[in-house]
Amino acid sequence: MTCDHKWRPFADNAIARSRAELYSSIRLFMSDRHILEVDTPILSRHGISDPFIDSIRAEAPLAGLSPLYLHTSPEFCMKRLLASGIGDCYQIAHVFRDGEKGKRHTLEFVMLEWYRLRFDYHKLIDELGELLAFLGLDKPSKKPIQIYSSKHLILILFLSKSNSSGHWQKMLVGIMPVTNDIVY
Repeated sequence: MTCDHKWRPFADNAIARSRAELYSSIRLFMSDRHILEVDTPILSRHGISDPFIDSIRAEAPLAGLSPLYLHTSPEFCMKRLLASGIGDCYQIAHVFRDGEKGKRHTLEFVMLEWYRLRFDYHKLIDELGELLAFLGLDKPSKKPIQIYSSKHLILILFLSKSNSSGHWQKMLVGIMPVTNDIVY
């Protein structure tokens, strides 16, 4: 009789441990700065309004809530928390985007998103540099896409400039295992 190992995860345990260490380090960094970790809903009644990002539709007909959509970012829910007065906050969130498939793109990935009150983009870029240094990585450069990789994980930083001021306007940090397969 042969043993079928298809039940095993695609990634090895070292990747899971590396990811846990990375999350722990991020949480320590944020906690030291009194930034609250939040956990927002993954399902939404509406897809995203960005025409370049496609939401993944989920069905829940027995709950009477169809259609629902998996979130592409925790941004909307986190901004609602900000508006309610929660203060500085961050989230390490699984996010989902349809049509994302490639060497550095998967349908599901982990995004670190955080908001700081009374921080302009310059302070946020400086704080991002501090986070990267805390994680043992180089500070961000002026390149719009930067990739930091270790043996088990890839951290991708996306920056975009404002057309008028030339200052950085958006940051996105994506964290992926080296394999394209989901760890769990």
